[in-house]
Amino acid sequence: MRIIVCDAGLIINLHEAGILSLLKHVGEISLPHSVSMEVLAATDLADNWPEWLRVVQLSSSELWLSAKIFEEAQKALIDMTS
Repeated sequence: MRIIVCDAGLIINLHEAGILSLLKHVGEISLPHSVSMEVLAATDLADNWPEWLRVVQLSSSELWLSAKIFEEAQKALIDMTS
């Protein structure tokens, strides 16, 4: 089974479309704590959080790496639109 870490946008959009449960068939889904807070702020999942949607704490090195990846993705997007 795949292990998938995703951002809030995917969870929010699938929830709004009423098809969030499809995601549980793809693999083990993990969300960083900060992402889960963003999902909770944007949806009504607080009272009905899916048990298969796991919230994890990232280590400081994982946080640093994810920030670097995000920074590089932003630069690439800016380059593409320039």
